[in-house]
Amino acid sequence: MLGQIVKHTFIQVIGRLGGLVIGLFTIALLTRYLGQTGFGWYVVAFSWLQIFAILVDLGLYMVGLKMIGQNRERKQEIFSQLFWLRLFSAIVFVLLLPQLIWFFPYELPIKLAVAILAYAFFLATLNQLLTVSFQERLKMQYVAAGEIAGKVAALLALALVVKLDWGFYWAMVTVGIYGLVQFLFIYLRLGKAYKIKWFWQKDLLQQILSEAWPLGLIIIFNTIYFRADTVILSWFRAAAEVGLYGAAYKVLEIIVSFPAMYLGLLLPYLADWWSSQQLEKIKDYLQKSFDLSLLLALPLIGIGWLIAEPLMGLVAGVDFIASGLWLKILLPAAGFIFFGQLFGYVLIGIGRQRTLLKSFSWVAVITLGLYFVFIPIYGTWAAAWLTVLAEGAAAVVLGWQVGQKLNWRPRLNKFFKLILIVLIMLSVMWAINDLLPWWLTAIAGGLVYLYCLGLFGIFSFIEVKKMLTEK
Repeated sequence: MLGQIVKHTFIQVIGRLGGLVIGLFTIALLTRYLGQTGFGWYVVAFSWLQIFAILVDLGLYMVGLKMIGQNRERKQEIFSQLFWLRLFSAIVFVLLLPQLIWFFPYELPIKLAVAILAYAFFLATLNQLLTVSFQERLKMQYVAAGEIAGKVAALLALALVVKLDWGFYWAMVTVGIYGLVQFLFIYLRLGKAYKIKWFWQKDLLQQILSEAWPLGLIIIFNTIYFRADTVILSWFRAAAEVGLYGAAYKVLEIIVSFPAMYLGLLLPYLADWWSSQQLEKIKDYLQKSFDLSLLLALPLIGIGWLIAEPLMGLVAGVDFIASGLWLKILLPAAGFIFFGQLFGYVLIGIGRQRTLLKSFSWVAVITLGLYFVFIPIYGTWAAAWLTVLAEGAAAVVLGWQVGQKLNWRPRLNKFFKLILIVLIMLSVMWAINDLLPWWLTAIAGGLVYLYCLGLFGIFSFIEVKKMLTEK
């Protein structure tokens, strides 16, 4: 089974990397065409809508994965019920409530951008729920293909807008083309087992809502400390400064999306193992996932620190090189999110949503208070460092709770070896930094890291083969 999960995680990663390359071209066009101020308008509108898009989830995505994993014989009924719930909530939270922005003292382009982008977020929320059917069947190649198709269509549309110089508002319209094409692609691939049918059963609805409401609140609290900094920053700083911070935040969002691919596939199995009390299996996968998070997070932070400025210059243009400073600060937050996501998914899989809710509520309330105290004074510096603090606190608290519930402690025998390997990698990169272009330096550092993984016995092709063939 692990082999299938890894295989389909790999498919998602390939699809996401393809989408990432296309997305980088899109961001490059947007930043260069809109400039710091125009991109700042886009970031504020996008952040505003993301808050409401998170609200629309109501925990339905994770509940869907969990309930279908535990009741596969009723998956058609569960899926259809979830879809109609998501559709109704999306109409309210994404199409209607974001219009509250007209009561805030934002510039007119930001308010109109929210109105235009709302339909893009509406489609994105539906797409997220549709992916539940593909995750349960381990058929993520269709989702990956839909993502690439949508991003290619959006990029071509944006290129046309730039070429004809149609302006800021038409550039916003192109964002929604991605969601529309992706929705049509994956909807047509649902298959007979997951056709959307009108289904409204009171008992099932009550069960879903009972499972979902703690997750919905968890997502709300998580949104408060992950998104509110950009919105609050926009109240006290110019759009250009928000644009610089937002460009770095975009890179952070891309990085932290990768662990969720693996964990989304694993969640139905965690729920199944918990219901059958296969605790040792849960602990085994938890340790493997913990080691994988370490293996990815540590070099990511190290390499990112050395190439942040030229990377942002490449991605967003020379006007956004200064974003590299904020990216450097935010990279440790990405590492913490890797572990926070892992522990959060495990707690959901073992039915500890309310435990998760308590943790997120405390972190959110404290972080929000700190945002309002320090962002007006220190601006972007406070937003970035408080994000790191919040994500670090969340990871530690959730990790402690997982340990308490499962009587599990992470084995750190690989951690100290990985620290040494990262130091070796950084030393090599530092030595050749002035001799090679930055991107070649980054590639060289990655190759040194991979070589040292084998040299220190942390990684071997034999282990990979065994993992991929494991049932």
